[in-house]
Parts: sequence; C-alpha cells; structure tokens
Amino acid sequence: MEVLASVFLLVVFLQSCSTQYPGADIPVYLSLISGHYSNEQDLIRLEDNEIKTKQSLVNVYLRVLQIPALDWNYVVYIEKYVDDVLDLQQILHYTEVNDVILAEQYNFTHPEDFVPGKFDISQLETLKEEDLTTRKGCVSICRRIEEAVYIMQWPDCSAYGEISSRYSITFTCSGSSYIVTPNNFIEGPSKLPYKFNKVKSYPVSPEIIPNYEALLKKLCG
Repeated sequence: MEVLASVFLLVVFLQSCSTQYPGADIPVYLSLISGHYSNEQDLIRLEDNEIKTKQSLVNVYLRVLQIPALDWNYVVYIEKYVDDVLDLQQILHYTEVNDVILAEQYNFTHPEDFVPGKFDISQLETLKEEDLTTRKGCVSICRRIEEAVYIMQWPDCSAYGEISSRYSITFTCSGSSYIVTPNNFIEGPSKLPYKFNKVKSYPVSPEIIPNYEALLKKLCG
C-alpha cells in the first residue's frame, strides 16, 4: 500500500509541475528518447576543467518496439552499461494516465536467451507473458514539462530489497541527465548530475509511430 500511495502522490506532483503542455503523448516521447546516450564527452569536459569527480562511464541504449502477443503497442528495450559492465537489461511497457506517462518495468525470466548488445528487435517482438517478470510498484513516472523536455522518476527494482527512488531523469532533444540518489549508488557517487549526449537516434518502425520523422523534426528541428 505504501508503494502505491507513493506512486499516486508522485503522479499528483508531476501533474502540478506544468499546465502549459497538457497531454503526455507517448509517440512524441518515444520519438524523442529513442537512441544511444553516453556521458563520455561530459567526463572529458570535467577532466579538462580539472573538476574532480567519481562519476562512472555510462552508456544507455533505448530501442522502441512492440510486442503483439501481449498487445503492447509502445515498448522500449533498454540496456545500460556502467564502466562497460551490463547493469540493466529490461523491457518497459508504456501507458498514459491523466497526462502522465507510466513505464512498467519488466525483467527477463531467462536473460541468457537475450544476448546484450545484439539488439535483436525481431526476437524481442516475439516475447510472451511467461518470458517476463515484474514486481508490484516497479513503475517509472514521466511528465512533459516543456515542449521538448520530460522529467521521469525511476525506481530501483532490483531483485531484492525495498523499492526506492534511484534516479530523477530529464530528457531533451540533445540528451539527458540524471541525479543518482544517495541510497542507490551503482554508478560512482557524484554531487554533480550525470549528463549525457545523445550519440545516435534510432529510427522507429512506421508500424509503431507512422509519423516518427515528422514528430522528431517538429520537436527538435
């Protein structure tokens, strides 16, 4: 009940953040975030300016797909690497409630069947219910606060322990940033936010978002 109450309160908070941009619009959001993100350039910038940091090198890959067997139209496959070691491999199922985007987090029942770095979309799109597992309360909550700016609260849904906040994430056209909460350091701890450049955008199938290129151009130019 505490987890559900926390999710409800966070939805209310995010709804109050902005009234200028109503409508979460999942296709727009997925068009914006699809891609490869890395903080490598920011680490170089920090080093060049002699700013001491314990930040890790992080690479995140977000690929948009659909899973027909589950009737899921908006899905993201995510891989995240910390210092070149796989830290996260999940399926995110997106829905919208009251202008807020919800992303249910699913782990693979048999992760050994899905080779990291392969990004076999055709294999991922054959997933069935028995291939995925989740925990109650494993839901990321995202809100559009400006024309091309989204904020997200990402919970820590590791296999053990209580579910707690892990990241506060911002997505923009050029990249993203997040703050690592003190109780969940996987990456190196840092007072500065992790800042990511969008290294590459991944096209989205027209079967999922028919006007993907037009949406992205309108959003980001």
